[in-house]
Amino acid sequence: MHVSWVNYLVASKTMQSPTAESRMLVETQGRESDTDLWVVVIGRNEGERLTRCFDSIRPTAAVMVYVDSASTDDSVSAARERGIEVVELDMSIPFTAARARNAGFARLKQTARPARWIQFIDGDCEVVAGWLDGADLSNDARPVHLMRSLRLAVEHQPAALVLRSPFASLTLVGQHHYPMLPVALLLRDRYPSIDRAPRIQCPVLVIAGTRDLVIPTDHTRRLYDAIVAAKTFVEIEADHNDAALLDGTEMMNAIIGFIGKASRTSQ
Repeated sequence: MHVSWVNYLVASKTMQSPTAESRMLVETQGRESDTDLWVVVIGRNEGERLTRCFDSIRPTAAVMVYVDSASTDDSVSAARERGIEVVELDMSIPFTAARARNAGFARLKQTARPARWIQFIDGDCEVVAGWLDGADLSNDARPVHLMRSLRLAVEHQPAALVLRSPFASLTLVGQHHYPMLPVALLLRDRYPSIDRAPRIQCPVLVIAGTRDLVIPTDHTRRLYDAIVAAKTFVEIEADHNDAALLDGTEMMNAIIGFIGKASRTSQ
């Protein structure tokens, strides 16, 4: 798996003015990319997977930040050898992927000029050649941004939103899979999507797998029911990680049709 649904490509509108430290970051990394793409990579002891990740995205990234979660291998030195800014997380605070991404984004907010696009990618993933072109990063005419995060969609309203196998909250999913455990007490990141759903204002496409054993369909339906904006619900005969829910024809046709309609409506 190279670029997957668990990695994020978002449009940014919140970057602040440059500082002396931020200008130094850009000068250290040596250049600016025509794609206006900035990258946050997170990882811990990923070894060669991390270097492949760096090398796959580095040619197209204007600025990269690597957030390390107390690796004991050569992850930090591998990043610095490539001129990549490194943020080392404080070991006294528990590690989470969300915390690492937030730390990388905070570092990028100090950079030299507003970034149009930010790519969040896990250190064990690679970006395939042509990914940026395929995502239409340079197409200003397309007003639709695909975001996986409901929080981002609420804070930075896109023209449309696609949610694939979303859940009402991570707490509810955990309780479904581990009914004997006090999940609500154990979770640090609860992702209460259902609380944010009513605040979405753009059209929403929700895609669910009828045989999804990870995110049961009724959990996705519960989130869908909480959305008050214009919405469409599509069910696909598939389990969570089946090809049909990754790049299957039925799912892609549903997304393309939805984006086309949203694009025409927003013009």
